Amino acid sequence: MQEIKRRDKKTSDKKGNKIIIIGDSHARGCAQELQHNLGQNSDVQDFVKPGATLQNIVNTSPETTGKLTKKDVIIVWGGTRDIGRNESVKGLHQIRNFVDKHRQVS
Repeated sequence: MQEIKRRDKKTSDKKGNKIIIIGDSHARGCAQELQHNLGQNSDVQDFVKPGATLQNIVNTSPETTGKLTKKDVIIVWGGTRDIGRNESVKGLHQIRNFVDKHRQVS
C-alpha cells in the first residue's frame, strides 16, 4: 500500500468551501495554485498517491477527506495508470462508484 502524502493549509476559522484534490502524481501542486487563485475564502487540500490506480485513489479513507457538506468539492485526478494498461473502462467504473458512494452528503 502506498503512503499518502498530505499537503494542506489548515485553519479552523475559515468559513469558505472545502476543496479536496485526490489524485496521482499529476495532481501535485494543484492545491497550492488553486489556493493562490481563490484566496483565503476556501480551504484547499490535496492527497497525492504517486503511481496509484483510480481504485486506490477513490478508496481514500473518509477520515482523510473529513466531513463534507453540500458546498464542498472533491476533485479526482487520476487514470494515467489505468489508461496505460488499457483498463479505462475499469477506471470509469471506479469513478462512477465513487460518485454514487459520496452523493449523499449533509
